[in-house]
Amino acid sequence: MDKITFSVNGKKCEVGGDVDSDVSLNDYIRERLNLRGTKYMCKEGGCGACIVAVSTADDTAPRVFSVNSCLVSVTSCHGWQVTTVEGLGDRRRGYHPLQRALAEHNGSQCGYCSPGWVMAMYGLLESSDYNLTQRQIENSFGSNVCRCTGFRPILDAFKTFAKDAPKPNEYVTDIEDLTCRRGGGDCTGDCRDWCIVQKPNDEAKIIKIKLKDNRIWYRVKEVKDIFAILEQEGDDSYMLVNGNTGKGAVPVFDFPRVLIDIQPVEELKGYYVDQNLVVGAGSTLTNFMDIMLTVAHQEEEFGYLLKLHEHLDLVAHIPVRNIGTIAGNLMLKHRQPTFSSDVYLLLESTGAVLTIASKESVTEVLPEQFLHLNMTGKVITHVKLPPLSHNYEFVSFKVMPRSQNAHASVNAAFLYQFDPHRPNEVVSARIVFGGLSAYFTHASHTEQLLIGQNLFTNKVLQEALHTLELELKVENIAGELTPEYRKKCALGLFYKGLLTIIPQQSLKPWYRSGVSDLRKSRPLSKGTEVYDTNPDIWPINEPMPKVDALIQCAGEAKYVNDLPTQQDEVFCAFVTSDIGTGVIEEIDPSPALVGVNDLGEIQYLEYHYYADNGYVVNEPLIGFAGPAIRSCYDSRRWSIKTFNVTTDTPSNSFCRAPGTFDTIALTEYIMEQISYVLDKDPLEVRLNNLSPNAPEVNEMIQTLVKDAEYEKRKKEVKEFNQLNRWKKRGLRVALMRWPAGVIVDYLVTISIYHGDGSLVVKHGGVDIGQGKNTKVIQVIAYTLNIKTDKVKVKPTDVASNPNTSVTGGSTSTGAVCFGAVKCCQIILDRLAALREELNNPTWEELILNAYLRGINLQASYRVTPNDITIHRSGGAAFAEVELDILTGEHEIRRVDIIEDVGTSLNPEIDIGQIEGGFVMGVGYWTSEHQIVAPSGEVLTDRTWNYHVPLAKDIPIDFRVQLRRNSFNPTGVIGAKAVGEPPTTMAVCVAFALREAIAASREDSGIPQTQWFNVDGPYTLEANVLKANAHLEEFLFN
Repeated sequence: MDKITFSVNGKKCEVGGDVDSDVSLNDYIRERLNLRGTKYMCKEGGCGACIVAVSTADDTAPRVFSVNSCLVSVTSCHGWQVTTVEGLGDRRRGYHPLQRALAEHNGSQCGYCSPGWVMAMYGLLESSDYNLTQRQIENSFGSNVCRCTGFRPILDAFKTFAKDAPKPNEYVTDIEDLTCRRGGGDCTGDCRDWCIVQKPNDEAKIIKIKLKDNRIWYRVKEVKDIFAILEQEGDDSYMLVNGNTGKGAVPVFDFPRVLIDIQPVEELKGYYVDQNLVVGAGSTLTNFMDIMLTVAHQEEEFGYLLKLHEHLDLVAHIPVRNIGTIAGNLMLKHRQPTFSSDVYLLLESTGAVLTIASKESVTEVLPEQFLHLNMTGKVITHVKLPPLSHNYEFVSFKVMPRSQNAHASVNAAFLYQFDPHRPNEVVSARIVFGGLSAYFTHASHTEQLLIGQNLFTNKVLQEALHTLELELKVENIAGELTPEYRKKCALGLFYKGLLTIIPQQSLKPWYRSGVSDLRKSRPLSKGTEVYDTNPDIWPINEPMPKVDALIQCAGEAKYVNDLPTQQDEVFCAFVTSDIGTGVIEEIDPSPALVGVNDLGEIQYLEYHYYADNGYVVNEPLIGFAGPAIRSCYDSRRWSIKTFNVTTDTPSNSFCRAPGTFDTIALTEYIMEQISYVLDKDPLEVRLNNLSPNAPEVNEMIQTLVKDAEYEKRKKEVKEFNQLNRWKKRGLRVALMRWPAGVIVDYLVTISIYHGDGSLVVKHGGVDIGQGKNTKVIQVIAYTLNIKTDKVKVKPTDVASNPNTSVTGGSTSTGAVCFGAVKCCQIILDRLAALREELNNPTWEELILNAYLRGINLQASYRVTPNDITIHRSGGAAFAEVELDILTGEHEIRRVDIIEDVGTSLNPEIDIGQIEGGFVMGVGYWTSEHQIVAPSGEVLTDRTWNYHVPLAKDIPIDFRVQLRRNSFNPTGVIGAKAVGEPPTTMAVCVAFALREAIAASREDSGIPQTQWFNVDGPYTLEANVLKANAHLEEFLFN
């Protein structure tokens, strides 16, 4: 019987009729090989947790690339050499430089995503022969999501491997000296030699396997084999497989009866140039992009391919492009016409032709014709791209809800041919859009209108815009932004395209800002950290990596779903309602009395807060609301009432800062509205309302005003907005004084071992990335005056640590550290007399003698609310953004944050918590948009359509500092709550976007003082529709 053979970390593997059709490489690695370092989450290639590296041999040269193992069918892996995170390094054989770099830069928090990051970077380095710039590295992680770190430390770690890194990298040297570990550690040659793979001996024959679920798997070598199989098996239920990445866009719940792996078919790969550039349709998108670069530099008539390459860099991400193909992308568009395929868009706009083969014939069609073709029994074999002279101008755009790895909300491409004798006169035009409706491709009426016209006049521009407005067909597409936005964006892109190609001397400087594409022009990001540390009290207050960072980065940390499957396990699934139609019909704000004086000081405020719990009160979070509403402001004249309500809507759970994230934002919202209505500086309004009990917040504001150059930058933003019509900037502030609760109940136990004086601690908290275990070790080592490597934290369990409360509220770390100090004090009291008797013994001598004399070397302490005093963590943040008024896209130019964490137990960890918490909040206020169907079904429930921030969505300039000389007299060794407070300050990004929108509205004749509501995040849609620019404003001069 035929088999699929491959290797994983040097171990030979075989599969055949023992697997189902839906078994992925990820399933096989984790369940068959029990290599649980490779994770999974979304199972659609959208999160990066599952990434592994692959080496294969083809007819030209061996190649190494990264893939999403959750997308790849295990039966597609014939001849592959797969390397998982376990194959790079571990504590037994030594850690790989990548693993060490990520750990030492504090690039892991919860650690679940860390192995995927390591493998994505490893594949990137191997595929480029370690020849990358910092910019290339930063641009290469649309594949990976991290909800904890805020991405900056990850990027910092990986950019040290760049050839243009500012200082020599010790890790690179380590890589050069590294011995090969993929075959079990015996190889002593160059580690990069591992990718020289021998092709399997059976490559000449067709492989046929009857799978466990009665599907039939074929692996073919030639196009004619495909037709022979369809002749034999029938074409009623089949699928051609070449990467299988399409299921990340459109899930496949039940595979067809016949599956044909066409990846080995060389006829479908490669390229040649005759009059046209002819590319095999089975080429991967990565290969397609490489071909474009090569041909564009060799053939002048194909110089436009550089622009196509730039556009394709925004398609999916590297691991998907490594195995996803041209034909696969086009067939996805064929099956789901509403899919906004960038490949289809680019091919149709440039006049490319598709070659389609069947058993009987070979035909050529335009991409638009292909959509209406019955493709049963047919194969796309080639695409032909034409040469274009200098008389052509091409420009394309992809508008996405975030910087990378998102399908286009709207995409567009424009190709104009100009008369060589009358340079501005149009000979032909191709105006192509995607994301509007299933079959609308060409704006044919507008194309015809432009022929023979001088394109760069206001008159022709306005005629074209109004013609285009009438002919655009925009449908409602489930899970997508509204037709109103997508139509307005399409019109904006048409205008933006003309701004891009018009001779600059013909364009009024006022309009030139419309040219730049924020997705393609983002500079390299950077970050700075400012904090105090006192070596006299180390190891507390010592900046150090988390103790569990290395095992996280090596995939050695075990999570719940990493536990081996047990016999008779019970599996649970939610039973959901078919209809959940509850909606809030209206909110009547009239009872809220929004009374202030000329300074913006609130004279009276009637504040009613309603907590919508959904259909059941899941988590009683309203108790956090009252103190958070007051935040850092003088609330003596406020009347606050809170109400817990249930509605006929789903119940949701908070992710971070429950009950305080929204309430602090609402209070900031009030301050923001006062500043607009009175036309006052938003910081001035906040200062005028600041509580006299918050002097530390006032101090931090003054520090940040100086360090962030607030007054200077405020003037610069105003000047920028006065000089530019289509890009607007905003600079806004958010303050907070976050209330730390006392809902704690944790048992802490310390056990000391007489052999070497080492110590084990078990506590009732859970380290979910906030560095709790590291801080506990630091506190114990400080209290006992021993080295940190003497202390180990063991996982919690209900036998050793019963009856613990939830880990949350940013209080569990402090509580557990308090319990650890109490345990240490109990033991030190027991050891006091012996220590005096032994006259300054070493720690090891003291413990050994204590053991020999029967002194109890174990202590426990239960931390309860009686041990904890309520405190508040204050902070301030400034955010500066730039907004594209035509598309709604934005970038965060700079963020300055200062937070009062007291005396930081570990500044490095605390800075990471602030960065991560802030970026998580940014997602809430910008890209994380829920769309709900009229039936109540949530349509944005997967990585395909729910978009958290990625590495290129973070602030370009990210500056974080901890308040200096701070000490919390009621905290553990002077510390305060850290992890959740910074999330609440991310609302300053929303306010900055609002300022940018208001600046555009003023250009349209709407007073800046006129308030407008934005319900939910500042999405592409909200930004464009609230700006409300008119078509009549789309001009050249």
